[in-house]
Amino acid sequence: IINTRMSITLVSLFLLAKISFGSDFSSADSLFLEAKYTEALERYEEILNEGTASPAMLLKMAYIEDGLENFASSLFYLNAYFQKTGDRATLTKIEELAANNKLVGYNYSDIDIFFIFFKKYRHQIVLILLFLASLIVIKNVSNSRKNRKSITFISLQLIVLIVTTISLNYEIPRKAILVTPNSLLMSGASAGSEPIGLLEAGHRFTILEKGEVWSKVEWEGQSVYVKTNTLKLI
Repeated sequence: IINTRMSITLVSLFLLAKISFGSDFSSADSLFLEAKYTEALERYEEILNEGTASPAMLLKMAYIEDGLENFASSLFYLNAYFQKTGDRATLTKIEELAANNKLVGYNYSDIDIFFIFFKKYRHQIVLILLFLASLIVIKNVSNSRKNRKSITFISLQLIVLIVTTISLNYEIPRKAILVTPNSLLMSGASAGSEPIGLLEAGHRFTILEKGEVWSKVEWEGQSVYVKTNTLKLI
């Protein structure tokens, strides 16, 4: 009886959470459709902070921020949308918005596209590689029982295992967008270091080292430091 009651309670809580979650989305979407954009944005941000953003929501947030001329935030949401969907058409909008506002760091190479694809499907790729490695092991065991040595299968097994290990452990370079206007680029991780430049919000960096106070980033081919709280990780 106790287990039954607990099960009913858990199901009820789940359904209640699901209804609440849906109502949050619907109320925010209603505000958006009524052109109450700032109110809708506040609701969307609350949902985003809970880690439950949908691609459609990110696009709406980017649209609102673009209308408010908060280009750094608009680019952040467009980049987040692209990370989730891999929609190549979004890149055109990102590059246009960055170019119009003279913002640096938005040239996507084929390597960048590969990393985004890899990040999105990392778990599936690893599972496929592990499955292939298992098949090769089984084949090698079968060959050994028949007193046959297959160099090809052993080589394939090693390659698959190496690629799987790299896939599990490789850290994909993180990107971040500068969201605070008039932010200083510094030569070192301290306020006493030599200033290198002053940047407006919206530029995108590759994170080399993320610290509590200062982060090491790549800027126009050199390593510089910026305050971590001025960045939003994509």
